[in-house]
Amino acid sequence: MKRDDGIEKRKKELQERVKELDCLYNLSELINKQDLNINDTLQSVVELIPQGWQYPEFTCARLIVREKEFKSANFNTTQWKQETDILVENQRIGCLEIFYLQKMPEADERPFPVYERKLLDTVADMLGKYIERNETVKSLREREKNFRLILNSIGDAVIVTDTKGAIVQMNPVAESLTGWSLSEVANKPFDEVFNIVNAYTRETVENPVNKALQTGSVEGLANHTKLISKYRHEYQIADSSSPVVDEMGNISGVVLVFRDVSESYKMWEQLVESEIRFRQIYEHLAAGIVRVSLDFVIEGANEAYCDMLGYTEAELIGVHLRDITHPEMLEENLNKQRLLAEGNIEHYRMEKKYIHKSGHTVYGILDANLIRDSYGNPSYFLGSVHDITKRKQAEENLRKSEKKFRDIFNNSADSIFIHDVKGNIIEVNDVACERLGYSREEMLKLSVLDIDSPDTDHLAFKRIRKIKKDGKYTFEAVHRRKDGSEFPVEVNARFIDYGDKTAMLSIVRDISARKKMMEELHKAQKLESLGTLAAGIAHDFNNLFMALFGNISVAKMKLPENHPAIEPLNSAETAMDRATNLSNKLLTFSRGGEPVKKVLNVEELVRECVDFDLSGSNVKAEIEKGDDLWKAEVDKSQFQQVITGIVVNAKDAMPEGRTLTVKMENVQIKDNSIAELEPGNYIKISFSDEGKGIERENLDKIFDPFFTTKNLGSGLGLSTAYSIMKKHQGCIKVKSEVGKGSTFILYLPAADSED
Repeated sequence: MKRDDGIEKRKKELQERVKELDCLYNLSELINKQDLNINDTLQSVVELIPQGWQYPEFTCARLIVREKEFKSANFNTTQWKQETDILVENQRIGCLEIFYLQKMPEADERPFPVYERKLLDTVADMLGKYIERNETVKSLREREKNFRLILNSIGDAVIVTDTKGAIVQMNPVAESLTGWSLSEVANKPFDEVFNIVNAYTRETVENPVNKALQTGSVEGLANHTKLISKYRHEYQIADSSSPVVDEMGNISGVVLVFRDVSESYKMWEQLVESEIRFRQIYEHLAAGIVRVSLDFVIEGANEAYCDMLGYTEAELIGVHLRDITHPEMLEENLNKQRLLAEGNIEHYRMEKKYIHKSGHTVYGILDANLIRDSYGNPSYFLGSVHDITKRKQAEENLRKSEKKFRDIFNNSADSIFIHDVKGNIIEVNDVACERLGYSREEMLKLSVLDIDSPDTDHLAFKRIRKIKKDGKYTFEAVHRRKDGSEFPVEVNARFIDYGDKTAMLSIVRDISARKKMMEELHKAQKLESLGTLAAGIAHDFNNLFMALFGNISVAKMKLPENHPAIEPLNSAETAMDRATNLSNKLLTFSRGGEPVKKVLNVEELVRECVDFDLSGSNVKAEIEKGDDLWKAEVDKSQFQQVITGIVVNAKDAMPEGRTLTVKMENVQIKDNSIAELEPGNYIKISFSDEGKGIERENLDKIFDPFFTTKNLGSGLGLSTAYSIMKKHQGCIKVKSEVGKGSTFILYLPAADSED
C-alpha cells in the first residue's frame, strides 16, 4: 500500500513538472512572437502564468513593470502571496506577484510548494531578459531611425562603405551629386561610383576610402578636387573620410562626408585673383602704403613706403612709429592715431616729417584710416603717404632764390578761384575765403562781380572774353572784402577742364606789399634825386654865402660902430646865419652823412635827447624800457638828430602840454613782415604823442623833402630822419589818428656784439 502511495506521489510530481515545462514552453513561445507589442505580450504572460501552478483555478498573477500593471482575469490580492523582482541589467524595474485565492495546504508543505518558488524566479528571469531585449531592439530601431533622419537631413553628402570599400549607405545629397541612387550602387565598389580628378591636371585622385582604410585615420582631399557624376556633371568638392571603429577598436567601414563647394571655390579663385591684383597694385603704387597695429607697430609696407624711408619691408615690420617719426611730429601723430582708434574721427590728413634710415628728414602727406573687422571692432590702421620731399626741397630752393622778393610778397599764399564763363564762383580755396572775409559757403554763392571793386567790375566780362580768346591772361585788379575794404591783386587766369564743363582758374596774388614797395622805391628814388639836387644847391649857396659873409664883415670893419648901415648889415649877417644853417641841413639830407658807427647804449642816448629837447616845456615824457634792451651800432650825432626831430615835432603838436610816451623793446623781425627790413634782431623805439594827429592825405608826404605843415618849418627834419635810418639799415614808420595823436616808430638793427 505504501508502495502504491509512493508511486502515486511520484506520478503527481511528474505531472507538476510537465505542467511547469508546458508553462515555460508556452511562455517562451509567447515572448518570441514578433507580431505582438510588449504590452500585449506581458498581458498574455500574466494570463498564462497560473497554468503552471499546482492549483491553476485558485491562482492569479500580477506583473508590475516600470509602474505599469498587468493582471490575470481573476486577480485578487490575498494573504497567500509569492513575489520576485524583475531585473534589467541588474536594475529592478518591477516585480511578479502570484496569489492563491484560498489556502490549499498539503500534509508536508506550506500553501506554495518549494518548486513553485523556483518556477517564479525562472519566469521572472525570462521576463527580465525579454524586456531587456525588447528595449534594446527598440533603442536600436530608434537610433537607426534617428541616424537615417540625420543622414537624410544634413546638407552634406554622405556615403558609408564596408571594410572592402563596397557602398552600404548613401544619403539623398550624395545621390544628387553622384547621379546614382542607393538601390543602384548598393554593394558596388566605391571607386566605380565616386569618380574624382584634379581640377587642373585632370589626373585621377587617390581613393579617399582606401586611404582611410589603410591609415586608420581621417583623410581629406586636396583643395582642387572635382567630382564627375554619372551624367558627367562636374562639382568642385571638399571631403573627409573617416574609418568607423567599433567598441573593440576594429575598423568596420568608412564614412565619407563631402559637399559641393563650386560656388565658394569660384569665389575663392576670384578672391585669390583679386588679392593678386591688389598685391600688384599695392606693390606698384607710387604712394607709400603702411599697415600699423593698434599699438602703433608696423605690420607691413609696400615698396614705395620702404623706398621712401630706405628700409626693406622685413626691417620695418615690428618697428614702432616713434622710431621713424620726426620728434617734432610724434605727439601730434600719435594723438591723431588715438582719436582715430577711439572713433572720434573717421580719417585724418597731416603733413608729416619722417626719419630716413640714413638719418635725414623725409616729408610726406599722410592720409590715415582705421580698418575695422567684420564685427565693427578696430583692427589696424592703414596709412597712405605721398612723398613730398622733392617738393619741399624745391620750395626751399625757391624761397632761397626769391629771398630778395620777400619784402614784396611777404611769404603770402595765393587765392585760387574756379568760376564759370558767367563769372559764378564754383570752387575756392581757404586762403581766398580768409583774405576776403567770407565763409566757403558764402563764396560759392558769389560771382567775380561781387569781389571786384565797384570802380573796375565793368571790366570783368571784358577780361573773361580776353581769357577765352587767348587761353590765359594776367592782369591787375582791385578786390573788395566783405567789410568793404579793398586791396590790389594780380590775377593769373586761364581756361581749364573742370569735370564735364569748361571753367576758368584764377590764381590771385595780393600785391599790396608789392605796391607798397614800389611806392617806397619811388620815394627813395625821389629822395635820392632831390638829395643830389640839394647837394649841388647847398654847395653853390655855401660858396656864395662865404663871399657875402666876407664882404659884410669887411664892410662892418670899415664903418664906425654908430654908422647907420651897421644895423642893416647885422640883420643881413643874421639872415646869412639862417641861410647857412638851412644849407647845412640840405647837405645832411643829401648825403645822409655816411654814418660813423659805434656800439652804444640806446636807452641812455634816447633818455638824454628826450630830456634835453623837452627841458623848459610843458610836455612831460614817460619812458618805458623792456628787459635786457640790446645795444645798437649807430652814429651818435646822426641818431640824436633823428630823435630830436621827432621829439620837437611831438612838442609842437602839443602846445598845451600833455605826455610824450617813449617805449623801447627788443623785437625779432621774421620773414618779410616789414618790407624795408631784413629778418633779424631789432630795437623798436616808439614815440607816441597826444596831439591833434596828421591828416590822412598828408601821411604819405611827411617824409618828402620840403614838405611841412609848420609856418616856419624847413620840411627837411623827417626826410633827413628817413635818410639817416635807411643808412643805418633800419626804418621809420608812422601811425596817426586825427584827434588822438601820432606814433613814430624807429626800427634800429641790434648790434652783433657788445664791443
